[in-house]
Amino acid sequence: MLLAFWATLLFSRFCAHSSFGRTAAAGRVALLVLPAVGLCLVGMSLLIPQDTYTRPVAIEELRKDLESGIYQSSLFSTQGGTLGRVNLNTAGNREYTGQTVLRVKNPDKTPLYLHAFSGSVYTGVSWEPLPDSSYTELEDALYFNPQNMAGQFLSFYALPEEQSLLMEIEIQNVAANRNCIYAPYGLASRPEELPGTAFVHDAYIRATSPFGMTDYTLQTWDLTRFSRTADLELVSEPFYSAEQAYRSFANTHYTQLPQNLLEKLQWYCIQMGIPSVEIAGQEAVVRAITDLVLSSGEYTLSPGTTPEGRDFVDYFLFENHKGYCVHFASTAVALLRSQGIPARYAEGYAVTARDYGEDGWADIPDQHAHAWAEVYTPGLGWQPLEVTPGVQLTSGELNESGDVLPEESSSLPESEPESSSEPSSSEVTPSSSPVETSSSASSTAEPVSFDFGPLSPILLVFLSAGGGFFLVALRRVILLKRREKRFHLVNTNQAALAIYAYLTDLAAFGASMNPRSEELALKAKFSPHILTQDEVEELRSDAHKMARALYPTLPVFRKLVFKYGKCLL
Repeated sequence: MLLAFWATLLFSRFCAHSSFGRTAAAGRVALLVLPAVGLCLVGMSLLIPQDTYTRPVAIEELRKDLESGIYQSSLFSTQGGTLGRVNLNTAGNREYTGQTVLRVKNPDKTPLYLHAFSGSVYTGVSWEPLPDSSYTELEDALYFNPQNMAGQFLSFYALPEEQSLLMEIEIQNVAANRNCIYAPYGLASRPEELPGTAFVHDAYIRATSPFGMTDYTLQTWDLTRFSRTADLELVSEPFYSAEQAYRSFANTHYTQLPQNLLEKLQWYCIQMGIPSVEIAGQEAVVRAITDLVLSSGEYTLSPGTTPEGRDFVDYFLFENHKGYCVHFASTAVALLRSQGIPARYAEGYAVTARDYGEDGWADIPDQHAHAWAEVYTPGLGWQPLEVTPGVQLTSGELNESGDVLPEESSSLPESEPESSSEPSSSEVTPSSSPVETSSSASSTAEPVSFDFGPLSPILLVFLSAGGGFFLVALRRVILLKRREKRFHLVNTNQAALAIYAYLTDLAAFGASMNPRSEELALKAKFSPHILTQDEVEELRSDAHKMARALYPTLPVFRKLVFKYGKCLL
């Protein structure tokens, strides 16, 4: 449709600037072009109905990869993928290079979860974002972004002795996804304070530039040292109403699971002695599920892939019992949701206490890509819950025997988790496990997926530049042909005047006008006589010689303007 639209405009413009375009027939042709295009589109719709057409799986995945490469990005590959979507089918064996992907400066040297994005909808084979329409109910209920909830609460209600919990984190993106803003929990920086970024609902923050951001500074509260519960009875009515509205939203949208898995996990929790929220309270249930997940499988970077047609969590929890952070985090979120506790899947990078140097800078390698669970805490919003065995941010433990997150064709760049203020059995640090589609390092043959994310900025630049050069060259060819056509008009006086106009353009670049050329131009303009073909040819030859002699004398920039801007040669 776009090609037909632009072709119509181009055709109409050519007609308008031709001798044919000044005839009555041209108007009729222009009126017929658009209906003809419309009929073609109607015919295509009838032959290939949109509601019955289904793209092949390979084409659909390619489309998503291309879209994500241009607009978004993913976690467990250093640069590509789709924010908010994790393809669990590609969570196979993992391998890392040790390359530094982020540099983080934190004078307080606090362990962090740098959040890249959150997966909201579990399908059995992927984590997907909530549709935009789901957020309609929140538009009038919130006066702040949910990602700022903890910062909003503490900025107004922190005690004097708690003001020291406010930190400034500086982040340099070395080789991670630059479309993603890696934000710690307890974010105090508001959308209007971060130019060049966009807060995407409650899920993540992205850069608005297609080339992303490499350096930024964020204000955040150190929730690891915030020991008290957020007392909502002390807050103002606007904050209380907004928090209640979002809590209701979270209870509705972040407790959903496929029905078969929901029933199976509810049965499993009963068998494993997990108490109900109504009896034991949410904190006790979260602690019990955390302990259950930590002991539910063996941590390994070579778990293999989930068989086709199998549910990712079901296969890990009841059959394979082997995986890395993506497996443990997905399982924890599913179990929490089965008990009616709002939970989400999150990806990012983990910054441990041991990563910081004396100057407060931490070099974060790609194996610190990590996945964890998020649990909603009233008043403080989403907080990280560590459920991967062997991960302790405070002590610097990250399964460093080679932990890696699965790279996913549609996952997001990893973010660093901040320590959780959520109830958990222990303060665990995320294991390095990339969550994006990428090749595995096992001897077992695995499906090959093409990740366009790392090349997306380069491809975008080359496509844009190539398209621009093509249009400039095409414009030059068209203008040169049009000028030569005017130079050879049957009416020799009109041709002479066209040539003289060209000579005046050359004079603007410093060329000296030939007196004979001026004489012929005045004769064509004011004399009743008609110039001969020889006189026009003399004028035309003089113009061409002047242009060829002038061009080499110009500086480089003026040459470009002369040849491609004004198209004088």
